[in-house]
Amino acid sequence: LRRRHAPVAGRAQQGFVLPVAGWIKQESFREWVSGLLTRETLARRGAVEAGAARAMVEECLATGRQTSRVWRLLCLEIWFRQFMD
Repeated sequence: LRRRHAPVAGRAQQGFVLPVAGWIKQESFREWVSGLLTRETLARRGAVEAGAARAMVEECLATGRQTSRVWRLLCLEIWFRQFMD
């Protein structure tokens, strides 16, 4: 077991990329994003400008761009629901 992990154990830590762009292509994920990041929810939270944020979400769902920013909005919304609601 130790020999098997020796090449990995000696390396520096590395980050990894979430496959958000691939997830966005799945209808169930798209519906989840749309349901969580509504204009009303974004406006109620007041953490971001709701119109601009919702436009970014719509662009992401339509084109697959802005995925990292939309992912951050999702994480923020989930945090709000977990700790503020």
